[in-house]
Amino acid sequence: MDAALVSLNKALDLKPNHVGALTTRGSIFAELGKWSEARRDFEQALKIDPRDDGALYGLSQALREAKEYGAAQSALSELISRSGNFVYWLEWGRIVMIRYWWALLLAAIGWALKSKFMKARTEANG
Repeated sequence: MDAALVSLNKALDLKPNHVGALTTRGSIFAELGKWSEARRDFEQALKIDPRDDGALYGLSQALREAKEYGAAQSALSELISRSGNFVYWLEWGRIVMIRYWWALLLAAIGWALKSKFMKARTEANG
């Protein structure tokens, strides 16, 4: 990974607007857990080429890691509109569940309470 980063840095020194190099370096940073650096590269790549699906997907992952779930969901929604890739749908669903876990929890609690109430009512009325 380190050798790849050195090569990509040299390539970007020669051609700073090379979208492929930025997206690849961002992916390596993401693999290393350096999410702020990855996000920077993905955002820069998208400024140059807003249609770069790899950079947009990487940005969605960096945003998720930064707990910016709304922005991550937005990025994935854009990807879904461009491509029917099932992975994007899965990631989008995962982020929705993270954002709205409390709603699912409340629904489960409500369902459990309703069941207890119905059982108690049935037992009380015979």
